[in-house]
Amino acid sequence: MSYYTFKIPMYRKSSKEIEIFDTQNRTVGSLRRVYTNAFQKIIDTIFSNDMFINVESFDKKNDFSCKAQEYGLIRSEWEITTNSSKYLLHNKTKIKTNPRMEFELNGKKHFIKKDFADRRVYFETDSKTIATFTYDKIVGSKTIEADINTDNIHYLELICLYYVFILRD
Repeated sequence: MSYYTFKIPMYRKSSKEIEIFDTQNRTVGSLRRVYTNAFQKIIDTIFSNDMFINVESFDKKNDFSCKAQEYGLIRSEWEITTNSSKYLLHNKTKIKTNPRMEFELNGKKHFIKKDFADRRVYFETDSKTIATFTYDKIVGSKTIEADINTDNIHYLELICLYYVFILRD
């Protein structure tokens, strides 16, 4: 079981680097929102703060990286690229109050779920919770606590997927 914390900025368009800390309060990685070109940033600023969602995460030594890039203009799929794998993250949300996402990795389907009025986001595989993300307050910059119960998926990969999930929410 692993615990990580990070503080996301209140400004959703921020491309500032977010540090990720372990239980001993040591920096173990970073996370940030990126734009692939200036056009995306301008369109995102004019129309909406979630028009284009691209996220990158790195560990402290730059040994592992995860990149989530929006796949097409439909905004329902992201291409997730890590050092060892490449797969798609699908948005399966039917009602905005209960967002859902799904991805397939190593032949298993994984789900990201959040229920209405719940401060937790769950990552599930085969009806088993593999990670839980909890935030402390509703308004302002939030401190996120990640409780990860698996070694099959790298913690930076799960944190990157979580950040895409909450930016899309």
